[in-house]
Amino acid sequence: MIAFGEAVRSGLPPIPRRAWPWLLAASLFQATAVPAYNYALKHTLAVNVTAIVSAQPLIAIVIGWLFLREAENITARLCAGALLTVAGTLIVVL
Repeated sequence: MIAFGEAVRSGLPPIPRRAWPWLLAASLFQATAVPAYNYALKHTLAVNVTAIVSAQPLIAIVIGWLFLREAENITARLCAGALLTVAGTLIVVL
């Protein structure tokens, strides 16, 4: 809502109607992710949670490929970067 108010105040074009379902879905997923993250930290070791959370770049690539096939260019370089990010995090925490 803050972003919407700021967009209106600054004269930016309105958010298209097609985008609202995606914005709602993103906000619901984020609202679920934060309590789930805290729940996981409460019930297991932080190193386990970090190992799972570090997989986010790979999950984002898969979701991007599924939903944004025409708009998102998934390249070998992008996949290699995501794998290196996950591997680096796992090396540090494990």
